[in-house]
Amino acid sequence: MKHLKLANDNDDKNFPLRRKESIPEPEVQQDGTLEYEVKKIVDHRIRRRRKEYGVRWKGYDAENDTWERASKLTNAQRAIENYEHSLNNLQLNRTRVCGS
Repeated sequence: MKHLKLANDNDDKNFPLRRKESIPEPEVQQDGTLEYEVKKIVDHRIRRRRKEYGVRWKGYDAENDTWERASKLTNAQRAIENYEHSLNNLQLNRTRVCGS
């Protein structure tokens, strides 16, 4: 009888051709806090009467997305604007399709 070992998909020895992305180090701010770079905004919601955005972080996968208050994303205005613009375009396209 032969025993099989299950491959752990987190073990790079089992997947030598897997593309490795280096995870960028966060910037250390003057006050000692760490600042990560936003890759893009992927969603939004209202929680406790505050707007939150689903954030995809640069160098990280979707499983590392987090919900962040809009007020905490002061250096991510371009990503927020891009998300809001694409959301507005999607709503406009839905109106055209439904209104036709």
